[in-house]
Amino acid sequence: MTRILHAAPSRRLVLTGLAGSLLASPATVAAHGYTAGTLEIDHPTITPTRGLVPVHAGYMTIINRGRVADRLLSATSPRARRIELHTHIREGDMMRMRPVEGGVAIPAGQTVRFAPGGLHLMIYDVTGRVEEGDAVPITLRFERAGAVEVVAMGETPSAGGHRH
Repeated sequence: MTRILHAAPSRRLVLTGLAGSLLASPATVAAHGYTAGTLEIDHPTITPTRGLVPVHAGYMTIINRGRVADRLLSATSPRARRIELHTHIREGDMMRMRPVEGGVAIPAGQTVRFAPGGLHLMIYDVTGRVEEGDAVPITLRFERAGAVEVVAMGETPSAGGHRH
């Protein structure tokens, strides 16, 4: 009888603790999918800190399920001095990063990927280190959908792009 009394409360404690931790950290649970109107923002990530370099890249996938195009105009974070929208452009035999002027078009019914070697967020002067699994708040500003707050998780991109 004593065993049963001790086992049941400990199981309840573990389940209560697990449920409490999930409820206490919704950003961790829902960090990889956001919806704003007809836009879906999937798996926002930020590269971990390398050495003393305070510059990071941000990746995600934006799906426009609507019939009207939108445009990502800018991004900000309380943890970064500035964020620019960037892409890679081939100049001769060299690939160079360049800011995207006027924002990134998100065509109706299309998917736009921010991934290594292509579109990405260039995140400058990040405060503190970013480790694997760290959460970094970022506000994305769209022409139609408005401001969308996401949480980018610290993640090293895989060779073929960011993981899903």
